[in-house]
Amino acid sequence: MNLSHLLKEQMSVSRGCTEVGAISLATSLAYNSIRGYIPNWVFEKAKEKSALKLPCVDKIEITLDRNVYKNAFSVGIPNTNGGSGIELMAALGIYCEPEKKLELLGEINPEILARAKEIASSGVVSVNVRDNWTGKSNLDVNVKIKSGKSEGACRIYGSHTNVVYVGNNHGTIYNREIEQKEESHSSAEKIMKLKFSDLIEFVKEMGREDRDFILDGINRNDAAAKIGLENQVGLGIGRNMQKLIDAGKLGGYAAYAQMLTAAASDARMGGWNVPVSTSAGSGNQGIVVTNPIHAVHKLVKGDKDRLIESVALAHLVTIYSSAFSGYLSALCGCTVKAGIGASAGMAYYFTKDAEIVSESVKHTAANIPGVICDGAKPGCSEKLCTAANTAVCSALLAESGVTVPCSNGIVAKTAEETIRNIGTISQGMISLDKVIVEIMEEKQSL
Repeated sequence: MNLSHLLKEQMSVSRGCTEVGAISLATSLAYNSIRGYIPNWVFEKAKEKSALKLPCVDKIEITLDRNVYKNAFSVGIPNTNGGSGIELMAALGIYCEPEKKLELLGEINPEILARAKEIASSGVVSVNVRDNWTGKSNLDVNVKIKSGKSEGACRIYGSHTNVVYVGNNHGTIYNREIEQKEESHSSAEKIMKLKFSDLIEFVKEMGREDRDFILDGINRNDAAAKIGLENQVGLGIGRNMQKLIDAGKLGGYAAYAQMLTAAASDARMGGWNVPVSTSAGSGNQGIVVTNPIHAVHKLVKGDKDRLIESVALAHLVTIYSSAFSGYLSALCGCTVKAGIGASAGMAYYFTKDAEIVSESVKHTAANIPGVICDGAKPGCSEKLCTAANTAVCSALLAESGVTVPCSNGIVAKTAEETIRNIGTISQGMISLDKVIVEIMEEKQSL
């Protein structure tokens, strides 16, 4: 399969949490559909915007799947001075341009924010969770808007920019069957047939264009970490870890990796207007894939091409894990899936040895698969810390010759089989997902 194409499909740029972007994007598309407009990235026969001025928004109905709801519940929204809430995300989408996809919240200004807050607090926005609780959670965002006598609707399904329906009260503007798998996900599933040796062979042979693409993502996520270190944002985990390192209370590869990883998450989850490079649909996964390996690289002042190859492998292993576990689940993807990816990439950086890469993955699988996802929020930087630490320690233990026997729990003979086992566990955690959502809904009603 074309792994170069797959990387470009699975790595994108996002401002703020990707689920936040999807909700704002769906609202923007639904609102613009009232005027009959749809951007050409959705549909090649895009319609031009009309100058029609719409009356105030009377009603916004939002229906989400369980995991979009979890991730949007508490996370900060870019350019809102620490604002959060699904109602505000939807209201902001009315004033943003859908052409910008997941970067649309980068254009929020004080005037837009004031208008959106007025709508969000007016009671016109309703939020519901719809889920049959029987299988994989598939990202699903439905938005319906009523403005005077006009109505608009949009549905995003399967991935954050995969629009399957846009329409208004005059009829359907764009529609395609949701059973038709989103192209990037179906191509990602082909990776399930490969072995780690195939992925390692690819990263070793990558061309300059692919290497520059990976390096661009590394630098973008490093810039996010600098913001987290220089500003008190989110929980400030990275910034405070830096103080502990400076005081001599923490040190070494693992502490530095934790600091740079947490700092980037602090900025992103705290609602700072910072773009990050994603991995398998998640910005936090993108941070875990890049920043721990980059942190070690900075300390050892190693070869740049080895850094690029290691991060590319980390991305591919994260995509591989996502194909088995699902893109959203009760498992914390940033810790489990991206943590495994970072572990593989870290071991490659140290040794370039396929067997040690496999052993590093098994160490990580023996350690942190039990971390749950209770939604995107400032506290995610704590979990990203755990992922970064485990990735470094797993790689170093594997390099030292320490192995985890296949008689241990879910660990199998190979890394590939072990990841499949984690995928099976993920599918068995649906009831836990339901409990998490019920707890969050109860908090919302207080």
